Amino acid sequence: MVVNMAKSTRPRGPYAGTAERRDTVIKTAWEVFALQGFRGGSLREIAKRVNLSQAGVLHHFGSKEGLLLEVLNYREELNSPSPNTVHGIGILDHLRTVVTTNIETPGAVRLYVTVSAEATDPDHPAHEFFVERYKKTVDVIASQLVLARMDGKLSPDLDPRMAAEEMIAFLDGIQLQWLLNPAFDMLAAYDRYVANLQARYQTSVDSQI
Repeated sequence: MVVNMAKSTRPRGPYAGTAERRDTVIKTAWEVFALQGFRGGSLREIAKRVNLSQAGVLHHFGSKEGLLLEVLNYREELNSPSPNTVHGIGILDHLRTVVTTNIETPGAVRLYVTVSAEATDPDHPAHEFFVERYKKTVDVIASQLVLARMDGKLSPDLDPRMAAEEMIAFLDGIQLQWLLNPAFDMLAAYDRYVANLQARYQTSVDSQI
């Protein structure tokens, strides 16, 4: 899903560009931060790539930190299919789609891994973003696993929240392995994980189908 940015009417100054220019800056910052991290990636480099001054970039986003948050939100929306299409056990297919999308967009994965590692520092400008993102993601996955149990697709023995936390840790782990070794089959690893999860927590009714 691409960020839906409101179009400006008429430029009021040399740097009050259109929504397309703003979108270009965000995508370029995404590339720079993905390669160099937030602290290593400079506004000067971003501005040079989009043919703006640093003041021109800051005109749109206020600060480097503000630009980073826009980049993270862009990546989040780009990689998040509508939750209305997911119900119960379907969360496993949804996450498989996310893995497939990540394979097709290595820059996004590199950005996420690099910046999320930096953001473990409480003073990092994206620290709260990632804290809230993890909490929200655990809540979403756990709620769908609860529905899967209610639908009889998974055993009552499954602890939805613990399973959600483990799933996120697993997904983050295979992303890092894949970045370090592109030959690593991230999708096959996910499929094995899900197969083991379902084998362990599949209901007796489901196993007879």
